[in-house]
Amino acid sequence: MAQQPQGPVLKVALVGGGTVGSQVARLLRENADELAARSGARLELAGVAVRDAGKTRVGLPLDLLTTDAVALASSGADIVVELMGGVEVAHEVVVAALRLSLIHISEPTRLRRN
Repeated sequence: MAQQPQGPVLKVALVGGGTVGSQVARLLRENADELAARSGARLELAGVAVRDAGKTRVGLPLDLLTTDAVALASSGADIVVELMGGVEVAHEVVVAALRLSLIHISEPTRLRRN
């Protein structure tokens, strides 16, 4: 049995479970040991916010899906990765993450308001 890397656990909330989000989730799970060894912390997928939780999604466990992106970002995650298309929900998620002083990752050009 492989020994699990020691160190802190960082909970990652993904906002968006489409093409990019589902692959990020897959990579977090499949490469967990390598990522832990490189970063010094175990990255644990806390949940994935999607627009339609009833839609069939390959590789995303149903128990991790939610339609409430802001609640997921506010649920004790250490890192919020925003990968959802559109601006309004993304903006709400980033504001929630900033209010909680969470690490957040998003595409900055999508968050600009006109």
